[in-house]
Amino acid sequence: TQLANFIQTARGNLDFKIAVSNRFRPLRDGDHFYYEAALPEELVRLVNDQTLARIIRRNTEIDDEIPDNVFVIGGDRRQRE
Repeated sequence: TQLANFIQTARGNLDFKIAVSNRFRPLRDGDHFYYEAALPEELVRLVNDQTLARIIRRNTEIDDEIPDNVFVIGGDRRQRE
C-alpha cells in the first residue's frame, strides 16, 4: 500500500540521516576551524540565518523575481521579513 511504502521510505531516510549525523558530528566537533567554534554566538546566528536567496539579492539586482527557497521551482515568492 501507499502508506506502507511511505513508512518504509521515511524509515530509510531516518536511518540514513542518523548514519550521516553519527559520522560527521565527531568531525565537526573536533574541527577547531569549524565556523561555529571560531565565531562569537551572535555572528553564528547571523551566518545561520543566511539563505541563498538573500545572498543573491544582496549581491545582484535580482529581488522579488526569485522565491525565498531558490531550489523550489514555482514556490512562493519572497516573504517579507
